[in-house]
Amino acid sequence: MVVSSLTWNPPPKGTEVDAEYQTVRDKLAVKFAHQLAASLKEPDMRRFIREEVLQQFDGDYNFLLGTHLNKPVRITEPSGRVREVTFKEALFGPQPANARSSADDFLDSLQQYYPLLQIAVPELANASAETWDEENDLPLIAVIPRSTQGLEYILAYDSEGNEHQLPINEEPTEPIIVISENERLIGVPKEKNGRVDGLCPLSIDPYYSTPTKNYYFLNDYYEAQNLCSLGGGSSGGGGPGGGSAGGGTATCDRDIKNTKDELVKMKVNDYNDFKRINDWFDGGQEFIATIIMAKANGSVIQLQKAVTGKDGDFRDCSWFNCQTIWRNSGVEIVTWDKSIYGDTMVYDWIERDTGNSIEVSVDISTKINGTTVTATAKRTITDEDDILKSSAVEYCDAANGDGYLYNTGYVSFYVRQR
Repeated sequence: MVVSSLTWNPPPKGTEVDAEYQTVRDKLAVKFAHQLAASLKEPDMRRFIREEVLQQFDGDYNFLLGTHLNKPVRITEPSGRVREVTFKEALFGPQPANARSSADDFLDSLQQYYPLLQIAVPELANASAETWDEENDLPLIAVIPRSTQGLEYILAYDSEGNEHQLPINEEPTEPIIVISENERLIGVPKEKNGRVDGLCPLSIDPYYSTPTKNYYFLNDYYEAQNLCSLGGGSSGGGGPGGGSAGGGTATCDRDIKNTKDELVKMKVNDYNDFKRINDWFDGGQEFIATIIMAKANGSVIQLQKAVTGKDGDFRDCSWFNCQTIWRNSGVEIVTWDKSIYGDTMVYDWIERDTGNSIEVSVDISTKINGTTVTATAKRTITDEDDILKSSAVEYCDAANGDGYLYNTGYVSFYVRQR
């Protein structure tokens, strides 16, 4: 099959889409999956997708549809002639020069309802983008709905338009392409005029933009948000006032030197928990630690730090056994000034997933200059995030060497002074 024979192919009439795929976003994703699956009959399309996911623009094996529609694809025709078309043309066929097409209307709808649609090749135990033989392997296209809670299977499509049901709890043994929502970019409405929470200037460039939002890498956005929370000071340095408690007799490690705390490394405690929070189609991991600090006036500061990586960064598998492993992070927190932040911080953990927004709250109690301060920190997560609980970190915990080991019951982590 050559590109000139490709046309806009909606799903075959009579195709049934399960109840979990009834949102506008998911219906559009199913239509796109049919189109992408049909295009994969062309080996050059498979080669293009493999090459692009191997770029790992965000550290995982994926790329955004929105950034790639005009990327060149080299197509070798049966005659041996090589010509260059755009990814959009390779998907939908030649486009009219002076008029909108049904493909344009469809892509506009995708941008509106599914701006972070990504094409991903998840890293599986026995198959990955690295090992995919694109010349001979023609993968299924799986579609991940907005919510997977309670699902036993997800839908996938082959190049002939046939529907397949893939068990959620059974990892495929062949390479597979997944249509899903990117979890390492965060959108900020353009009406906020490049400001964090309407307050501080967002002095970083977005990776990707749509007419209504700018999208930033997660760590970049969190860093800007943390700077704002600390009043413009470095999120890796002291907050307002700076410095550790200082003065008097040094009784704790943090009294001795005026340096930043560091989240050294973390791991999921149990491999069964790792499998629970990490479906095979999720790709890499996005663990988020929210560091909660109370101030004397009862207000709270929340710093968010991401520990991300591919599955292989968090687990080690042999032929007969898998176990979780430590993921080094080296994430800077703050210089702990006890006169400002008291003697206790709380590290609250989630594994980030896309979903509908919900509010959660975490209580903190700390002692500042001899006075006990209690406060409640509220923040927004999604109903698909995996809540991994929290641990209190005390000012006088050991902070030298490897630091102190904390355990939420789901994740373990070390914190020390640099």
